[in-house]
Amino acid sequence: YSEGYEVEMKFARQCSLKVKSNVMRKAFNIFPSKWLYNYTLSRMGIEQLQKHLILSNHAPIHFENHNLIKRKRTGDVINIYIVADNIDSNVAKGSKHFKTLTSILSGDISINENIKIHIFGSSKNRNVILNMSNKLQIVYHGRVESQKLPEIIESMECCLHISLSQLENCSMSILEAMALGIPSIAFDVGGNNELIKNSSNGFIIKNNDVKSIISHIYPSQQINSHDIRDYYDKNFSSSTFSRKLIEALFDDRN
Repeated sequence: YSEGYEVEMKFARQCSLKVKSNVMRKAFNIFPSKWLYNYTLSRMGIEQLQKHLILSNHAPIHFENHNLIKRKRTGDVINIYIVADNIDSNVAKGSKHFKTLTSILSGDISINENIKIHIFGSSKNRNVILNMSNKLQIVYHGRVESQKLPEIIESMECCLHISLSQLENCSMSILEAMALGIPSIAFDVGGNNELIKNSSNGFIIKNNDVKSIISHIYPSQQINSHDIRDYYDKNFSSSTFSRKLIEALFDDRN
């Protein structure tokens, strides 16, 4: 299960090399998204693999076991969080769109006082992130251990997750948000549209349309947390993952 632009590209290249030895044609292959399956086939130059399963990741168990976050708002403030390394410089993870997002929000007096953005992930220069706007509240948390992330998200009263990534396979941050009952807004890239169902657990936005992300901030708060978690449990939970995998393996034996 790969995550991140570099890993995905390396994985796809390896797949295209393996087909030369006919390994993938004979093996039982598991792909965490339809997007990666189709991408791999295009690199391999074939229409389909006979033995394969498309099975999405699930969030880490400590996210599943964490109490459903009660999305409360202090006054009118909406706490938004973004999980991405080098959001100030990594184009694949949305650095260009992050700058646009902060610029638009900073110039909109009607909304910038009500928005606080929390950034989780390493950065080469945290000051670049913090100085992107003197009108917008930006909190840089740096890289946080995965086990501690649910508690911090809850303590910061985060009620919305935004992904600005330009290439995703099966986004772990979207799955983590779902497990906590938090809606996500993400671009229609990679496998994002396989995780998010509009108005059910978030919104899928046309790629590069940052203004549309902003316009969906308030509508996202109308989505019920229990509905989001129920959608996760039925489609992406660890128990669902295990059941689908076992069923597929036994079917393949037959």
